[in-house]
Amino acid sequence: MGSIKNKLASKLLFVLILFSFGIMIIMGLVEYKMIINRNMKLMENSYNFIKDSAIKAVIVPLYNIDYPLLDVQLKVLLTLDYIEYIEVIDQNYERSNRIAVGDSSYKTDHFRSIELVYIDSEGESLYLGDMIIYYSISIIKRSAIHDTLINIIPKFLFVLIINILFFTIIQNLIIKHLVSITNYTKKLDLKNNVLDLSLDRVESNDELSAVVDSINVMKNRIYDDFKAIRDIERELNISNRSLTEKVESQGVELDNVVTSLKLTQNKLVESEKLSALKGLIAGITHEINNPLGISITGITFLEDLNRIFLEKYSNNTMKKSDLNEYLLEVSELTLSLHHNIKRAVDLVGNLKKVSSDQTSEERRIFNVNDYINDILVTLRAKLKRTKHTINVDCPVDIVINSIPGALGQVIINLVLNSLLHGFEEVEAGVITIIISEEADNIIFTYRDNGNGIKKEIKEHVFEPFFTTKKGLGGTGLGLQIVYNIITKTLNGYLELISEEDKGVEFIMSIPK
Repeated sequence: MGSIKNKLASKLLFVLILFSFGIMIIMGLVEYKMIINRNMKLMENSYNFIKDSAIKAVIVPLYNIDYPLLDVQLKVLLTLDYIEYIEVIDQNYERSNRIAVGDSSYKTDHFRSIELVYIDSEGESLYLGDMIIYYSISIIKRSAIHDTLINIIPKFLFVLIINILFFTIIQNLIIKHLVSITNYTKKLDLKNNVLDLSLDRVESNDELSAVVDSINVMKNRIYDDFKAIRDIERELNISNRSLTEKVESQGVELDNVVTSLKLTQNKLVESEKLSALKGLIAGITHEINNPLGISITGITFLEDLNRIFLEKYSNNTMKKSDLNEYLLEVSELTLSLHHNIKRAVDLVGNLKKVSSDQTSEERRIFNVNDYINDILVTLRAKLKRTKHTINVDCPVDIVINSIPGALGQVIINLVLNSLLHGFEEVEAGVITIIISEEADNIIFTYRDNGNGIKKEIKEHVFEPFFTTKKGLGGTGLGLQIVYNIITKTLNGYLELISEEDKGVEFIMSIPK
């Protein structure tokens, strides 16, 4: 499926598997700690049982010097949890009076000692010797490891299956279709109409479907525009060859040429709008990759945490603080992954809304502050490569009944005009957008601190095809589109204030 699959999807799957191992290790350590505590408690219970209850069964035969019975009693105690070796030493500490049962190899392990005191019928105490109880920490640990493995393997398989399902969902819902959209837009040849974009998925009325529909509408409109322009150009060439001979006698024909030129202008204006939208779609697609890339980085960092955690565990240098720190960082990374995946979903929704508005001239009620911020999100890819900034000062409660696509086109064209002309050779320009209310209108003020406009060309900037950047990316239609939208489409008022080297300011009044 291309580079995204190789570099993003494959890495995502690999890291998710590592993440499953990390979760298994965490659960295993917790499970192991619980079982160790349980086993140690069982061992302690065995010791307390001997000390509190079973000690009399050892004292009586020792007092009566009944060593066979004492041996039997000790073997019974040896069956208690994690007691591996028991040794009884009489008060003379003679080797012949040392009675022991169990595996003597555990004498080097941990032990507990109990004094053997006989109390006669008159209440007199007689010290008989000591009973030493040996238990094995290594056996307790082996038992804990065995029980942990039995308990953790099903949980690990469950986590692994969940992560694989998560990867499959992300792959099928987002990544695969982003690749298809990217490949389609890269191969577009507007000189030759191609089949509409179609994703390999069940038809649904969601954000991806809206993006596909918008791209297809854009592609078809641009193709129609180019076809119409080529036809008009062909007609203009034919008309120009005979214009000199027929100028006096064919005034009607001249009117037709003027009409054709106006049609050409309108077509070019529409083409300019849709071309800008195509650039925005490419930019927002790039933006969607950012939160996904951040998610991959976060998962990679989790992989490093797991590796360090395993090293400390394998080297027996693990501390409680290390475990707490690990759990805290895993929690923070999980929140980050959730935030960035949600951000990618929000960007797709934003693209749906903006692209739908840009291909429609329907009037609707919308919040001005929210819509301006949505538009600026689509321009982020162009601004990211520069040090320029955009500041917006707009009350959050301004709502108007207007044409959002037209207002968005004004903002886009003004920003692009600042980037192309105003900030030429300016390292860090500042754009300021101020919105205020005045009676039944909103006052839209746009200014930048760039190069400004020379006095001799200021009066021509709203003329169609006038540009100082011919052949360098300028079409001469940007500000003409702005003027037409404000004064005709939105029935508003536009004023330009600018001096050379003092930036530019557009003041626009738009009815609510």
